[in-house]
Amino acid sequence: IDIDFPLQLTIFRIVQSQIKNITRHSEAEIASVTLSNSEQIVKLSIVDNGKGFNKKSAHYGLGLKNIIHRAEQYHGSVEINTEPGKGCRLHVTLPFSVV
Repeated sequence: IDIDFPLQLTIFRIVQSQIKNITRHSEAEIASVTLSNSEQIVKLSIVDNGKGFNKKSAHYGLGLKNIIHRAEQYHGSVEINTEPGKGCRLHVTLPFSVV
């Protein structure tokens, strides 16, 4: 399935931002990126085995804020599952139109 270039670029920028977050902050040894689509929805998951963080007390930096903003521009959603010592799982869901 072909998706339009602006959405492709948005997905790339989200991956780029989260990989940068992982390399700067997580101390992870392993990270994985999964991209799938179904029924005109793109699902992106980026998972690492790093140190994680407490979402309730964390200050979201520019990287995470940009990821959330980019997803919102496409009426998408971002879910972050993390806790100290348990890594981070970022899930982004984006609707798209077939080109």
